[in-house]
Amino acid sequence: MFMEKYYPESVRHAKEAEFLRLHQGRLSVSEYASRFEHLAQFYSQTISEAWKCRKFAEGLKYELKKVVVPMAITEFPTLVEKAKIVERLKGSNRVIRAAEGLAGSKRGSGSQGKPYDRPQPQQRGPVIRQPVETTRGGGQSGGAALRCYRCGGSHLIRDYSHIESRCFRCQQMGHVSFNCPTRTDTQRSNVQRTETQRGDRPTTAGRVFALTDVEASTSSNLVKGKGKAAGKDVMLLFDSGASHSFISYACVAMLGVPVCDLGLRLLVSTPASASVVASELCVGYPIVVNGKKYKVNLICLPLVDIDIILGMDWLSANRIIIDCANRRLIFPQEEDELLISAGQAESWLRDGAECCLMLAMMSVETERFISKIDVVRDFAEVLPDEVSGLPPIREMEFGIELVPSAGPVSVDPYRMAPAELIELKGQLEDLLAKQLVRPSVSPWGAPVLLVKKKDGGSRLCVDYRQLNKLTIKNKYPLPRIYDLMDQLRGASVFSKIDLRSGYHQIRVKEGDILKTAFRTSFVGLAGYYRQFIEGFSKIVAPLTQLTRKEQPFICERSFEELKRRLTTSPVLVLPDSGEPFDVYCDASHQGLGCVLMQHGKMVAYASRQLKNHERNYPTHDLELAAVVFALKIW
Repeated sequence: MFMEKYYPESVRHAKEAEFLRLHQGRLSVSEYASRFEHLAQFYSQTISEAWKCRKFAEGLKYELKKVVVPMAITEFPTLVEKAKIVERLKGSNRVIRAAEGLAGSKRGSGSQGKPYDRPQPQQRGPVIRQPVETTRGGGQSGGAALRCYRCGGSHLIRDYSHIESRCFRCQQMGHVSFNCPTRTDTQRSNVQRTETQRGDRPTTAGRVFALTDVEASTSSNLVKGKGKAAGKDVMLLFDSGASHSFISYACVAMLGVPVCDLGLRLLVSTPASASVVASELCVGYPIVVNGKKYKVNLICLPLVDIDIILGMDWLSANRIIIDCANRRLIFPQEEDELLISAGQAESWLRDGAECCLMLAMMSVETERFISKIDVVRDFAEVLPDEVSGLPPIREMEFGIELVPSAGPVSVDPYRMAPAELIELKGQLEDLLAKQLVRPSVSPWGAPVLLVKKKDGGSRLCVDYRQLNKLTIKNKYPLPRIYDLMDQLRGASVFSKIDLRSGYHQIRVKEGDILKTAFRTSFVGLAGYYRQFIEGFSKIVAPLTQLTRKEQPFICERSFEELKRRLTTSPVLVLPDSGEPFDVYCDASHQGLGCVLMQHGKMVAYASRQLKNHERNYPTHDLELAAVVFALKIW
């Protein structure tokens, strides 16, 4: 409703068209991202996170896009943050180049000042910087000697003789990687053709680590470990300061990893004072870390004794956290569910992802038929489907004895709806046909009503409440449930009385419903089963505490545990009164507990909490109280 009122269809179409042709232009990354998210909500198609990232990256300026696109970031907030960082670095580089250009012009005009000597970084990680063109001519007239960062000679690094160069592909002296004999002609021609098409494009700044095995083993500030690639062990370095992931040329040659052109040049300075231009990439190479396989885009670098560096692109994509205090990685839990959209799933399937399709069908439990029970089939004459008539005449007959001076009670029938009258007539005719009822002119009379059953039918109920008030209640001695449990030993057949028709379904007037309310105690009802539950008093202690004043409601765990115990069959044996029993008692400052055993097997449990005054008892008195408590029960 909001979109239709304030954004009519014509406006939404215009917004969608603007979104499709949106580019950064002169906007900053923050302004471009804000405009992008505003227009994205008007796009009529379902947008996946990966497609959204690709669309945003394609609209960036070229100088930002050439850095961000190879990162292959699939999370939009991360992509925007990386673009902001690159934009900020680009702005800083422009200021540095402007300052260096001004200093070079002053030196060219005859200045005798000493050229600026950039200090070497003190940190272990190398700093990658933009190459700066140095103006020749007057800049050399001051007499200050230039220093080559590779050999220490008095010349620029670009004038360094390649006769003594080291090949980063085969690690041999006398040639560079481009002219390496191990490189095929096809690879050399492809790189040359790519360089021709690319032209003299600027390099891209980055930051990586390139350490030796001695430095890596002695440094305590690094997070490193072992992994597997192509079935071989490799040394891994986890760097949260590197925006990309890298692989050494030695590891590439050892594993036979296929490489392709990077599409840009990365100028890297390492602690070994070597400048490296990275131009090759291993796309989606599988590595195994912590027993799980990951596909990583690895940029080729001449690393020494470190095979692979995993940077922020791998850490953020897999939601892996570096625990700096303990020098370890924290991987996400396996049970975490990753919810993806249909568009993202379709994109992954096109890229070759594996998918398992599960078809689930909801099964509705059908009604159980009593005829399918084996015992019922064996004794069909005892359990008929319907009672065909009155039972036979027996010696003991059921009688209704009334109090003295009780007169007939007749109550007017209840009013019924037409549909209920039809149902009542049908049931009465059926009872008359079975001779379960007969016509009567008795002065007694009780109303009837129909109650809905679970299966949708109606049950005929007779309201005998007025008659029950005049009836003399029979008094029968009922055996204790504990005595009955003691008599179960040796029995093999048990019976359970169940009512075919309920007698609690009596309709109550709306005004009298509140008068029928009653209240029970959950722990009190469950108390009977305490003999079957080990540590009953300890489990219900939080529930018991609620009966006291100013107690917090911390009882959910106790309630759930008690329900679980009550719905789980106890593994106990039935007692044999002819055999001896063993009673084991124990006491603590929280409660008393005892176990009744026979022949080394559990028969029953008993436990209770201590009363307030009992908490002051000494230990031997508590132990004696546990014995007395057990003997009172058994």
